[in-house]
Amino acid sequence: VPFPAQDTLTDPSDILRDIPGLHIIPDFITEEEEASLVQGMDLHPWINLSERQVQHHGFTFDYNTNQIDFKTVPGPLPSWCQFLMARMDAAIKKLGETYPEDFSYRGFNQLTLNKYPPGSGISPHVDTHTRFDSPITSVSLLSSVQMEWRTLYHSNDSTVPFQTHKTLQVQLPRRSVCFMAGQSRFAWEHAIRARRADVINCHRVDREPRISLTFRGVRIKDEECVCDCGWDAVCDAKMVGGAVPDRFKQGLEGVNRHGISLK
Repeated sequence: VPFPAQDTLTDPSDILRDIPGLHIIPDFITEEEEASLVQGMDLHPWINLSERQVQHHGFTFDYNTNQIDFKTVPGPLPSWCQFLMARMDAAIKKLGETYPEDFSYRGFNQLTLNKYPPGSGISPHVDTHTRFDSPITSVSLLSSVQMEWRTLYHSNDSTVPFQTHKTLQVQLPRRSVCFMAGQSRFAWEHAIRARRADVINCHRVDREPRISLTFRGVRIKDEECVCDCGWDAVCDAKMVGGAVPDRFKQGLEGVNRHGISLK
């Protein structure tokens, strides 16, 4: 997969300016807390996929549909991440005071862990609009990574959203938290290119093993699963039968629809 031509956004204020609703907080946890999280998750069995390992806690996430598998009975989220959830809860509530229109937070009841070796990635996608609250939250452990963001929609303060193709690169630092709310949650696709190194502002950075923790608030009642956003092309509520958009199925070059590197 080729390297991007543009610079990578690394400053949280620049990221929020260019991708509305995307809040990244560096050094959200300490090295000791990171080690504690890794130790805790290794108490549970990992599910082996082609080139990564996953765990699901609470509800099980279905990668084929970007939906929740309600056939399995959900359990509680693990005790070893409760301190992290409490810290995220406080941060989200504080952000919600400044950006109330971007958040529909009621707590997290689903956690997906992904253990990525160097060279693997995830295909571009938007988390399902109707089934999950805002924000979708991701914590990066063990290493940093470059995440690609792209949208068919863009707007400024004086216009309604209009169609365009816009792609930006964002650095997710090790031990950071990323809150995807507002436009970043509903209008922008995010992906990680499948390659063994990134170029961060003219510097090659070899990838290392990385673990991501993705927290979601699942809307359990069907009557809650509605969306009146203006981003029809990426909204499951606007698609007949809740169809999955084609771009969810195609993935990136060298990556299948589940984000597994084929090389």
